[in-house]
Amino acid sequence: FLLVFLCTCCSYLVQLLSSRGSQIQEQVYMPTNGVYILNNNLKPSVACYDLIKCFESFRARPYYCAGGKLTIGYGTTRGVTSNMVVTHEKAIEMLHQDVEIFSESVNKYITAPLNQNQFDAIVSWVYNIGEGNFKHSTFLRFINSGKYDEAGKELLKWHFIKKMFSSGLANRREAEYALYT
Repeated sequence: FLLVFLCTCCSYLVQLLSSRGSQIQEQVYMPTNGVYILNNNLKPSVACYDLIKCFESFRARPYYCAGGKLTIGYGTTRGVTSNMVVTHEKAIEMLHQDVEIFSESVNKYITAPLNQNQFDAIVSWVYNIGEGNFKHSTFLRFINSGKYDEAGKELLKWHFIKKMFSSGLANRREAEYALYT
């Protein structure tokens, strides 16, 4: 189980997952008996939050992300105004609220069983692309058809911002794909 993140802030996450990779893979994320968890009650794990925080980074003041949305904290776009300032603690609280919303979307729209790794990777992805894009994606059609490999490969295609290639998104997609697989 090898994860390669090109984002330097993720090195601690890479070390954690690499050092415990086989243990995690067997005990928690991908059971050796091949049993997947019905996902209607899955909750994001620490790995999901760490992955999102790694690629979103903390910003106390609002900024316009590459997609043109006013953003604050760890990628929060909901309810952001240009004069907001948030503490790190508030940003974590906002992240948890947002991840809860996106987790509910994943549980609502995916009808196929998932393991924890897949769920965490998908929540990170949906956090970044939004529920609307997720609901209408080829990824969703593939995964609900039980085509897990094809669905995973679809994650890697989402590395464009306004039709322009983004190396940052490509790195994020590689990390999400690594967690998904």
